Order: sequence, then structure tokens, then C-alpha cells
Amino acid sequence: MAKQRHYCRQYFCRLTFSPGSERHILRWIRPFNQKMMRIVGIQPHSDPQQEFVLLQNQSILKDNLKGYLLLDEDAILDQGALDCRRVYAFSDEIMIPASAFVMLISGSGTSEWGRSRDGSLVYYQYWNRRSSVWFPAVGKLKLLGVVHAKQPKGSDALFVGQTA
Repeated sequence: MAKQRHYCRQYFCRLTFSPGSERHILRWIRPFNQKMMRIVGIQPHSDPQQEFVLLQNQSILKDNLKGYLLLDEDAILDQGALDCRRVYAFSDEIMIPASAFVMLISGSGTSEWGRSRDGSLVYYQYWNRRSSVWFPAVGKLKLLGVVHAKQPKGSDALFVGQTA
């Protein structure tokens, strides 16, 4: 059985076939180093303690929660301004294991690890709001993550447009 791999944008494409057979199997496989934190559930509610957004790390690697932004389309105002009441910035240095969940609850509480009813690992993050964010209507939610970050080495670093 021969195997071939081709890189196709964000996924690896693996074509498997058996010699002498007409049967081919095409499989899409995610690269191992790709971040895969995804929104998997939204529960708008008039009570902020009952309102939440559920995220899941769908990667096979741990992912740092710090730097992710959760916002809805209504948070983006004219000329690129943001309505900060509808934007949450994750600031805790928390490593989320593969397949684990993050539940952002609009109400108040202490952020902590716990288990869901089915035994899944969940990090409960509280926004500490007194009113609901996503109720009565919610636009399309977006989860923005850090793709790349770099810090200049020392104070003598040159920036674009700067002369020595």
C-alpha cells in the first residue's frame, strides 16, 4: 500500500490506495501545530449567571488562553472603533489541554477548573458583569487569537519608517 501526502492550505491531504485496486481513500488531516480553539456553544440569557459562551481546544496540543478576544459583530463600530462592553479579552496565563473546554460566564465568580456532567475538563472563566452581554440578541460571535507575536531585541531596534 503506497501513501502520498500533499499540503493543501490549512490541511494535509493524504491519498491512500492499494496497488491493483481502483479504491482510493482521501483523508483531510489537520497539521499538528495549528491552533484550534473554537466557539462550540452560545447560551444568551437575561440572567448573567446563566449566560455563557463555550469554547473548545480542538487541537492535539495545549493552547494558552491569554490573548484571545471574544466579540460579536455589533462590537465593531464605525471607523474601526470597538464597543468594549461587547468584547472580552482573555488575560489569564492558562494552558488549555487538548479537547478541554472554556466556559466564559457573563456573571460574577472565581475562575477555576472543574468537570462537566459528562466528566469533560472545563475552565470556568467569569466576566464579572452585572448585566447580560448577548441577550436579547447576539450578532455573529468571533474568536480572535494571536497568530504571531515578536518583541524587539533591546532599545536599538529600528521600526519601519525610522532612520538610524
